[in-house]
Amino acid sequence: MPASESDKPLSFVENRNLREHPTETNAPAFRPDPLSVDRSETLEAMNHHAKEQIDRLQEQAQLLLRQAQEIEARVQLAEQIAKAQYRFTPVLLQPYHLYKAAQSNSHVLSLIGPEEWSNSCPYGSYLACVRQLGDGTWEPLERGDSFETLQTLPAP
Repeated sequence: MPASESDKPLSFVENRNLREHPTETNAPAFRPDPLSVDRSETLEAMNHHAKEQIDRLQEQAQLLLRQAQEIEARVQLAEQIAKAQYRFTPVLLQPYHLYKAAQSNSHVLSLIGPEEWSNSCPYGSYLACVRQLGDGTWEPLERGDSFETLQTLPAP
């Protein structure tokens, strides 16, 4: 007849040699592996590295977006200058001055800067000093007082 639970002594442990923890008072000290600590440290390190990578990718994306906007603005500026009136062939990397004609609401590209006129400028408001790059786009070198009227100019 099997012994009941009340018949077993309090110090009785079944399969004591298969247990991972000590079952007797004179057994060697037992320290459980800090799995939960290891797991939280691993998770924290993974989150830290993931955040660093995400931040780096966001910075790269912002840089690419800013570069794309600058290229777009240069193309739009080139389109404005292509529609502008001028009677010379532009030389690469030479400075030219963009004006907005007061009467016709069109743009004028000139060799003469706003400070070089003896009297007042005949073209209207000064927008920017620009130069043509090798790819056919125009780069603004400086902005004039009325550059808001030409929304396509990127910051120099």
